[in-house]
Amino acid sequence: MELPHGTVTFLFTDLEGSTRRWEAHPAEMKDALARHDVIVRGAVESHGGVVFSTMGDGMAAVFASAREAVRAVLAAQQGLGAEQWGEVTGPLAARMGLLTDEGVLGGEHYLNQPLNRCARLMAAGHGGQVLVSGATEQLVRDDLPGGCALVELGEHRLRDLARPVRIFQLAGPGLRGQFPPLRTLEGFAGNLPVQLSSFVGRDREMPGLAAAMAGSALVTVTGPGGVGKTRLALQAAADQLPSFSDGAWLCELAPAADQETMAQAVAAALRARPRPGLSVAGSVVEFLRTRTALLLVLDNCEHLAAAAASLAADILRGCPGVRILATSQQPLGVGGEQVFGLRPLSLPPPGAGLAAVGASGAVSLFAQRAAAARSDFTLTPANVAAVGEICRRLDGIPLAIELAAARVAAMRPAEIAALLDERFRLLTRGRADASARQQTLQATLEWSYALLGPAERRVFDGLGVFPGSFDAEAAAAVAGTGGLQRWDVLDGLTSLVGKSLVAVEEGPGQTSRYRLLETMRAYARQQLAAAELGRLLDRHAEYYAAFAERAGPELVGPSQLEWQPRIRAERDNLQAAVTWALAEGSQPRPAAFRIVTALAFFAATSPTIIRGWAEACVARIGECPPELRATVLGAAAYGAFWAGDLPLAQRRAEDALQDPGASDPLLTGVIRGVLAQICALTGQPERGAGIARQARQQAAEQGIESLVGMLLTTEAVAWTAAGDYAAARPPAIEAVEIARRIQNPALSAFAFCTAAAAIWPGDPQAALALIEDALALARAGASDPVLDNALTWAGLIRARTGDLPGALAALQEAMAQQYADGNRLSLGITLRIAAVIFARLGEAEPAAVLSGAFSAHFPPSISAVHKGERMEIRQAQSIARHAAG
Repeated sequence: MELPHGTVTFLFTDLEGSTRRWEAHPAEMKDALARHDVIVRGAVESHGGVVFSTMGDGMAAVFASAREAVRAVLAAQQGLGAEQWGEVTGPLAARMGLLTDEGVLGGEHYLNQPLNRCARLMAAGHGGQVLVSGATEQLVRDDLPGGCALVELGEHRLRDLARPVRIFQLAGPGLRGQFPPLRTLEGFAGNLPVQLSSFVGRDREMPGLAAAMAGSALVTVTGPGGVGKTRLALQAAADQLPSFSDGAWLCELAPAADQETMAQAVAAALRARPRPGLSVAGSVVEFLRTRTALLLVLDNCEHLAAAAASLAADILRGCPGVRILATSQQPLGVGGEQVFGLRPLSLPPPGAGLAAVGASGAVSLFAQRAAAARSDFTLTPANVAAVGEICRRLDGIPLAIELAAARVAAMRPAEIAALLDERFRLLTRGRADASARQQTLQATLEWSYALLGPAERRVFDGLGVFPGSFDAEAAAAVAGTGGLQRWDVLDGLTSLVGKSLVAVEEGPGQTSRYRLLETMRAYARQQLAAAELGRLLDRHAEYYAAFAERAGPELVGPSQLEWQPRIRAERDNLQAAVTWALAEGSQPRPAAFRIVTALAFFAATSPTIIRGWAEACVARIGECPPELRATVLGAAAYGAFWAGDLPLAQRRAEDALQDPGASDPLLTGVIRGVLAQICALTGQPERGAGIARQARQQAAEQGIESLVGMLLTTEAVAWTAAGDYAAARPPAIEAVEIARRIQNPALSAFAFCTAAAAIWPGDPQAALALIEDALALARAGASDPVLDNALTWAGLIRARTGDLPGALAALQEAMAQQYADGNRLSLGITLRIAAVIFARLGEAEPAAVLSGAFSAHFPPSISAVHKGERMEIRQAQSIARHAAG
C-alpha cells in the first residue's frame, strides 16, 4: 500500500518486559509474538493504516487520519487485553505512541525527525499505555470513540532533547487507567540542554556508541570540526539516562582557556562547591567520589587535551560510580579510553534515484533543515541530483550541510551546488544561537587549524595538493618542503590523523592511505600563496610521473595484478598531475607525456581510465618530447578503440606507426594489433588476421613472447569475426599455451576468452570452462575489456547449453559492466545479441526495448557498410541465433 504524505499520524509500539521473557521462554514467546502481531497489524489495517516497519517486538505504522489512528490503538489494546496468553508468558503489554506531523517522503522512506519523536514519545510510556501528542489531541478531541477521553499529563521533555511537548493519555473501555510517572527527562537529574533542532542521520552510530559506553568508563567521540560530535554525545547521554540515577551532566569546555578555568567549568556544571584545602579539580573529584551512577559529558576537549586527560584520569581512579563521555578532535590518551571515531553522514552514490538519495543521512539532514528555512521545500526528482551533489561536495559534514540548507530560503539547490567552489563565502549564515566558531564553515576550520603547531600546519597545507587519497611515501615526497624532512612529514601526518584533520583508510595490499575531506583540502590550499601552491603541484606531478614509470614495466609481467590496484588507487593523483602539467596558458610540463607513455600498456587493460589523458596529450603532441610521441599516440588509439570510435582509433594508430620515434618493437606490435581488430570489426576480418599474423611473426623473430601471445589472440579474434572457427582455433589454442607459460594475467584472460570464442560451437562446455577462467582473472583486475567481453560470451555459451536464465543474467551483467566502463563497442554488440535471444525465446517486448537501446548506444562511427548492412550487426545476429536456436 502506498505511504501517505502531508499531515499524517505515526504510531510506534513496543512490548514491555519482552527481553526477560525471550530469555526464559523463547519458544512460547515466538508463538505469543506472532499472535500479538496479528492483533496489532489487524487493528492498524482495518482502520486504514499502513505498517511500514517492524523492529524487535514492535511496529511502526502511519495513518492519513488521526481519527482512525486513535480507533486503531484502542482496538489493538483491547485485543491484546482480551487475548488468552497462558501462564508461561503471561499477558503481553504494549506501550504505544501517536504523533501527528508532516510525513516527508525521501523516496520510499519517511525522513527521520517525526519518526524519532514518535519513538521517544512511545518510549516514555509503560506497557498497556497509549500516549498521544498535543498535535494529535487537537485533531481528535471532539471526535473520540465512545467512552474514551484524553487525559492531559502535562508538558514533558522527551529524550530527543527538544522543547517540552504536551502529552495526553488515552483512557477508555478495556484500558488501564493508572501508570507510574512517565520516563521523560524531568524524572532524572542532570543538566542536558534543550536542542532547538532535530537529531538526524545517526541511527547507525547510536547502537555502537551505546555499546562502547557500556564497555568502558571513558569513551571519547572523535572527529573533525562540524561532524556532529556534541549532538551525538548529548543524544547518547539522554538515551542512557535511565542507567544513571545520579544523572547526566554536560560540561562545556570550549570557553575554558587553561587547566584552572576548565576545572571551574566542570565544577560549575556539576554544582560542586570548593572543598577547603583542595584545588578546584580536587574538589570535583571529591564531589564525584560518593556518586554511584553518574555520567559526565566533557564537550570540546581538543584545545585542552592534556588538562582534560589529567582530570579524566583522576576521576576514573577515584570515582568508580562515574562514567565519562568526552568529545574531542583527538583522543585524550588515558588508560582504558575507548575511542569512538565519528565519520561524516552517509552519502548517496552519484546518479542514485530519489529513493536511494532519500535514505542517505546527509540528504535527510539537508532536506529537514531546508524545509525549516523554506516551508515548501521537499525532495523531488528535479532537485534530488543537486542535493546529492551538495552533500557529497560537503563530505557529509553536518555543519556544512546545515549552512548550505539555510541558503534554500533564497536559492535553489542547483544554484547552491554551482557555488560550492567558493564554499567559504557561501556557507556563512549559521544559527544566531550557535557559538561563534559554528557560525561559518571558515570559523570552524580556523578553530582546528589554530590548534596545530607550525610543522603540522606546513604538512597540512602541503597535503592540500592531493585531489584524492595518497600514501605516506607520496606525502613525504610532495609535502616535504621548506626544511621539512621525511620523518617530520610522517610525524605530522600521524598527528593530523589523530586530530581528525586527515582520514585514514585501507589501500591495496594491506597499505594505509590518507585523505583530506574536500572542505579540508580547500582550506589547506587557501593557506598557500600562489607561488608555493605552484611549486607543490610541480612536485606532485613529478612524483606521480616517477610512480608511473615504476609501475609501467610491471604491467606486462607476472606482477600485473599486484600493480593494477595501485594504479587505480592513484587515478585521481595521476589525473591531477596530467591536468596540471598541461594547464592552459603555460608551457606543457613533461610529466604529462611521461605518465601516458609509462602507462601506455595500462590502456590495453583499463582503456577508459587513460583515454582522456592520452587525448589531452595528443592535443599538444607538437610539444611532446620526440621519443615519447609514438607511445602517446598508441595509448590514444587503444582508448578510442574501446570507446567505439574506430575511425579515430585508426588515425591514431597509423600516426603512431608513421612517427619517427616508433622504433620499439613491443609498441609497434601492440599498435598493429589494434589495427587488426579494427579491420575485423569493419568488414575486413581476413585483412585483420593478416596484419596480426605478420606482426606476430616479427615479434617471434625478436623473441617477445608476450607480444606473440597477444597477436595470436588478435588473429583468432579476426577469424572468429569472420565466422571461420576452424581458422580461429589454432592461434587461439597456441595463445593459451603461451599465456599459461609466461603467467601474464592480462594476456591469460584475453587468450582464455578468445579460445572460448573459437571452440564454443563444437564444445560449449570446454568453452564455458575457459570463460570462467577468463572471468576470474578479469574480476581480479587483469583487464576491463576482457571482463566486458567474457560476460557476453558467457551469456552466449550458456544459451547454447540451454541455461537460458544463466545466459540472460550474464548478458545483463555484461551490459551493466560495459555501460559503467564506457565500452560502447562491446555494449552495442551485447545489446543486439540479447535482443535476438529474447526474440528467439518469444519475448517480443524485451527484444523491442533492447533493440531501441541498441540504436541509442551503438556508435555510428563503426557503421561500415558491407553489402547493405553493418557487419558487426550481422555478426551479432548470426552468433545470437546460433546460441538461441
